[in-house]
Amino acid sequence: MSGVKSSFLRKLRRWCPQPNKPILNNSTRLSSPMVAGVLFIEIVALLIAPMAYFALFPPTVNYGVGQAFPLSSSQIAASWPDLPTANQIAQSGIGYVAAGPGAISSVKNETVLNMPDYLHGGLFPIGYDIWLQYNGTWIEVPNSYLATNNPPPIPTLHSGFLGTGLPTEYFTLVVVAIVATSAAGTTYLRLNKKAHSKTGCE
Repeated sequence: MSGVKSSFLRKLRRWCPQPNKPILNNSTRLSSPMVAGVLFIEIVALLIAPMAYFALFPPTVNYGVGQAFPLSSSQIAASWPDLPTANQIAQSGIGYVAAGPGAISSVKNETVLNMPDYLHGGLFPIGYDIWLQYNGTWIEVPNSYLATNNPPPIPTLHSGFLGTGLPTEYFTLVVVAIVATSAAGTTYLRLNKKAHSKTGCE
């Protein structure tokens, strides 16, 4: 009886070749839904959740007293298209500040936040320093000429990736991690499927 059984098993093995490598049991085998679930959790935890958090609770930007941002000529032209010339300002009789050639280091076109008010005390939330050349000197444009409906943009101190406040390097690492997980999962599923197909016993 045992001989008949052994002969039957030999015939069964010849009909169904046994795999060279052990096949994972159901407790350790990963399926396509499991790999997709791991990838989804990784995307939510590392990418979507941080972006949503910073969108709902953006980082507080604290500007110091006299925080200045340079103004380019194109920004000045866009925000003050009708800015008077230095000669017109000098002839207007409106108070202005003149600086000689030796004061070139202090002549800067810029947006100034929390500008000190030396006459009345306190701070101006925002102000502008714009200088024009006049007969070898520099004339500062009075504030009365600097009202605008199109103020130049103020860059944020914590812009980060897409304005989220998170560093761009973080999102680069997250994308690399997600791509690596996706590639590893796809490779595992492909090899696992190939290993099953070699058994001939599907």
